[in-house]
Amino acid sequence: MMPSIFKSNATLAQVNGWGAGTLGENLGIEITEIGLDFLRGRMPVTRALPYQWYDTPNIRVGTLQDFEALAVKNQLEILDQFGLQDGREVRFWPNALASRAVFKFQRG
Repeated sequence: MMPSIFKSNATLAQVNGWGAGTLGENLGIEITEIGLDFLRGRMPVTRALPYQWYDTPNIRVGTLQDFEALAVKNQLEILDQFGLQDGREVRFWPNALASRAVFKFQRG
């Protein structure tokens, strides 16, 4: 069995509950999948946030998975991706540990 980076076997409901009072809750981010070494989530489209993350007239806030979905929708093949934090490349947990994302892609 592969070791987990998490200390408990939490459910999705529990993990989403841990976000109470955080920026994630205020943005409506929902964790949708828990893996041994990752969390996956989605940004909502609501009355308060009526745009897809990539189509907002304001700042762009989204996850790497949100961009991956946009790439698929637009027939783009992602060749490489990683996060950036303070000028350093982040490949482990880039959604949590990086403030920017870099994607190399081509038309698929």
